[in-house]
Formats: sequence, C-alpha cells, structure tokens
Amino acid sequence: MNFKLMFCDFLQVIYILLSIIDMGYQNLTEIYLNMNSTMTQRDQFHSFYLVTRRFTGLILYPIVSLFGLFANAFGVIVFTRRGMRTPTNVFCIALAATDSTKIINDILYFVVVLITEIPGADWKRIFISLYPVTHYVFHTTMMAAALLTVAIAIERYVEVCHPHKARSVCTITLAASTSICILFFAILMSIPYACKYTISEHEMNGTMIDLDLTVTKLWVKGPFAISFTWVHYVLRSLLPLVLLIVFSARIIYALRSHRLGNSKKRITVCILAVIAVFVMCNFPDTIMSTILNTGYYEASYLVRGFREITDFFLLLQTTTNIVIYCTLNRSFMKTSKVLIKKWNRCNRRVSFGDKPKEQIPLRRYTVDSLLS
Repeated sequence: MNFKLMFCDFLQVIYILLSIIDMGYQNLTEIYLNMNSTMTQRDQFHSFYLVTRRFTGLILYPIVSLFGLFANAFGVIVFTRRGMRTPTNVFCIALAATDSTKIINDILYFVVVLITEIPGADWKRIFISLYPVTHYVFHTTMMAAALLTVAIAIERYVEVCHPHKARSVCTITLAASTSICILFFAILMSIPYACKYTISEHEMNGTMIDLDLTVTKLWVKGPFAISFTWVHYVLRSLLPLVLLIVFSARIIYALRSHRLGNSKKRITVCILAVIAVFVMCNFPDTIMSTILNTGYYEASYLVRGFREITDFFLLLQTTTNIVIYCTLNRSFMKTSKVLIKKWNRCNRRVSFGDKPKEQIPLRRYTVDSLLS
C-alpha cells in the first residue's frame, strides 16, 4: 500500500473540490445535469470517484471504524453499570449498538475497496454479492439511529421542561420498550431496500459471463419507488432533523430560564452536543438523498464521489458520541475510571497468582531443641 500515492490522491481530491467550488452558477447547473447523465457522458468524473473512494475507503474507514467499535463497546459496558442505569442511558445503549452494526457494515466496504487494489482479484463478484445486503443494513441502521436520537431529545425535553411529568413518563422500562419498537420499525420499514437490486448475468464476447447489479422492476422509476423513497427519507432524515432542531431550541431556552442542578445541566448539554453532531453529519446526506434525489450504484461518477464523502461523515458521527460523553458527562468519566481501576486490580491479581509461590523452609525440630 503506497501511502505517498494516496496522499497525492488526497491532494488531487482537494484540488477538484476547490475547482468545483470556484465554478460559477452556470457550471454548477452543468454539474447537476451531470449527476443524472448517462454512463458515456460521465467518464470525465471517473478519476474523481476513484480517488475519493481510495482515500476514504482505504485510509479513513479502517481508522475510524476500529476506534468506533472500541468506543461503542466501552460505552455499552459503562452504561450497563449499576449507577448508570437511567432512561437516557438506555437509549444511548441502543444507539451504540446501532452504530456498531453500521460500523461493521462499513468495514465490509473497506474490505471490498481493499480487494479492488489487489491485481487479479475478482472484486466485482464480491462487491455485487455484498452490496444488496450492506445497502439494506445501511438504511436500517441510519433510520434506527435517527429515531433513537429523536427519542433521546424528547426524553431530555420532558426531563428539563416538564420535570413534574418526568417521573411517570421517563422510566427505564418505557425507554427499553421504545428502543425495541424503534429497532423493529427500522427493520420492517427498510425491507423494500433489500429488494432493490438483483444480480444479472450477460455474456461478453460470446464466451465470458459477466455479473452486474440491476434495479428490480419494483424500483424502476414509478409511483412506488418515488413515494417510498420520499417517505423513507422524510422519516430518516428530514423529520428527525426538524424535530431535533425544535427540541434542542426548547431545551436551550429552558436551560437559560430554569434553574437546574449541575449534574442534570451537564447531562443535558452532553445530549445537545450529540444532537448537534448528528445534525451536522447527516445534513449533507439529507441534501443528496432528498433534494437531489441521488442514489449510489446507479448514479454518475460525480455523485458517487460526493457520496463517498457524505457516507464518511455518517461513519464519523457514529464514533463521536464516546468523545462527547468523556468530555461533558462527569458520571460517565467517574464510572469509567472506577471500571478501569477494577480491571487493573484484576490483572494484577491474575499476574500475582500465576507466579510460583515461594516455599517456606520447614524448621527441623530435634529432641534437644524441644527440651531446651
């Protein structure tokens, strides 16, 4: 793996992005037309797509994914401690599990991109077999994460703005049942995406058989495809973003007007930071999916290149929650320190117990010594 070549490719991506930004309104209109152009018209952006895929898929994805898996696993362990069992933390556990599933899904994409760099590897067959499954898992986890974040915002809103109702509404049982319902709803709502692509075969030169992905008849541009896409993206992107902004504004106003305890205020600020990161990282994908109405596999190379960047922001969002918890949540930090100390003590006990015990020499007693 040539890191010098990858760095040069990264500089090329920056140059292309700056060139696109420098274009005027007319050129931006031309770019939008290129997003929906045919395969023969979009070859000029093929290098841009390859460079962005190589940089994000081979460098950024493995680094962020490994950190995200460790961070989310550690967060789940901390939140399941006895002193951390609260309704908010129940939602955070479900969110961490959803984010971990998405990270594993993105690791599969890294493996496919890595195989494409190996000469002679049958990467296309692997990509075609994995893409329909990963496409479904991607949309399922994204919807679940969005709805869970909205649930966290609503729970904080009730806790801060309506404290007299919080004891009856904000319970651990209700939070757990709500999280399970959200996960099942996301799984069922995204089932049509599992039926979007099918593997087709066609002959090349009369001897070789080539595999390719084709959109099924259900998803060919028609009333179902258009209506379902808009309903799904409204539930996954537009509605959560609007609700998060509204509830965040209400919570911020309540923080200024009400007197809250330091612990409750810190937890609320922590959740607001999680919401802000979610909005910023999901906004580019929302624009690409709803306003521009662009996919990935069937889209132009220009759209694919930008999709690589927006999808990386979605991956980055799944790994930032643990950083926010460690920075703004004192109870999380305190529990983490106690947990790490316990692990260190257990390791010391195990290492001490593995050492061979020193044999204490037995004193030989004689008859004369006993009588004296």
